[in-house]
Amino acid sequence: MSGNINGLREQLFQTALSAGLPVISGDKCCRLLAWLYAYGGGREETVFNGRLRNDIFYAQRRVLNIWLDDEGEDIGSHIPDPELAPVLQGYVQSVTDFSNPPEWAAELEAEYGLQARGRK
Repeated sequence: MSGNINGLREQLFQTALSAGLPVISGDKCCRLLAWLYAYGGGREETVFNGRLRNDIFYAQRRVLNIWLDDEGEDIGSHIPDPELAPVLQGYVQSVTDFSNPPEWAAELEAEYGLQARGRK
């Protein structure tokens, strides 16, 4: 059943992006990508399953304009959203102590049931 839900969520995100309708806020998209950049290594089994996978792919498309086809081939233009790119940079810069995450990272981890690599 969860596979069907994830497929439906992916279709919803594709449709919303095509129509220019934000499903996830730009700020949250930036936080997701910054978390993935800073803490996501070694968590592939979690990051690429379920809701988090859909949300990260949506964030990549919305903020960074990275689009992949069904085979995982890159088909995007890679011109980041000019309003969201500085927001993403700010979140990435806020991650300076990997053992003590900023509040936004801890909130994402609680929401998605994650624990960053190397942290207890």
